[in-house]
Amino acid sequence: MAASWCNRVLRTTILWEVRAHASAHATDAYAAAKQNADSVNVLCISVYMFPSACVCCVVVYTYSRNPLVAGGWSRVGAALTPNGSRSQFGTALALSADASTLVVGASLDNGTGAVYIYTAPPSTGLWSLQRKIDALEQGFAPVNTYNDVLFGYSVALSAAGDTLAVAVPGSAAEAVVIYGRDGTGTWTNQSGWIKANPSSILFGWSLGMNAAGDALAIGAPFDNVGATYAGGVFTIIRSPVGVWGPLRRVVIEDSIPTPIRQIGIVSMSAQGTLVVGGPGEEPTGAWRSAHTHSTRDAMRTGCLYL
Repeated sequence: MAASWCNRVLRTTILWEVRAHASAHATDAYAAAKQNADSVNVLCISVYMFPSACVCCVVVYTYSRNPLVAGGWSRVGAALTPNGSRSQFGTALALSADASTLVVGASLDNGTGAVYIYTAPPSTGLWSLQRKIDALEQGFAPVNTYNDVLFGYSVALSAAGDTLAVAVPGSAAEAVVIYGRDGTGTWTNQSGWIKANPSSILFGWSLGMNAAGDALAIGAPFDNVGATYAGGVFTIIRSPVGVWGPLRRVVIEDSIPTPIRQIGIVSMSAQGTLVVGGPGEEPTGAWRSAHTHSTRDAMRTGCLYL
């Protein structure tokens, strides 16, 4: 497969209609969601709750939608919970197109991180654990502190659910690993450790994969090319014979490499369209010319690139 990405600035307003509202306990601290883009009939949500000052309890809920009923979302299956209160279970979620495979990142599981892979009959939410991939099992070990690995901080899954990318953006690793599942349900490392040069750039902070699972985008918001923490994006392609590489840097042609731009929040459509976010991007045009650097720095608006 051959692929290329052409980058241009997209500045637009998107209006979203609220179809349903799911509320949880008043102590919810964080929620992240991932839904399968093909049918948009299944939604998984991770919810962080603090029942006490020191303990974080995380659960993952699955919701299913009845398309014949307005706002017809209802919870299905049992809630998924981690083994420990400090595992950061639910840091990242990825769901296959038919909602038969769910990946849950737990970036502090045993201090180094893990990903949990669940399977279920399509769109039922009746999850059973198929495999847990542990950071230490994969050779990732902490150097200075327990949280300098972060295996599973972000994940990406192909539409069929048989290709999985796992990011390890902690300072002791800064790598991405791509796994494949065969017909027997066995997951194996297909890529080795994918690493960028230089390090200390939060390589793998976010991931985006196309539906076929043969193109992956990797965000690195602390990349220093052009300016301090200007951020960067890398892509890697799987060849027809199953080999991943080489790793290539995406050039954001319309972007000004200003400090703390933090380009590197990535997403990829099923067809391979790459969307890149830069939450620290300064405004451009007449507004930029009319304001001092200190004013612009205090009012960073962010930007999207396609």
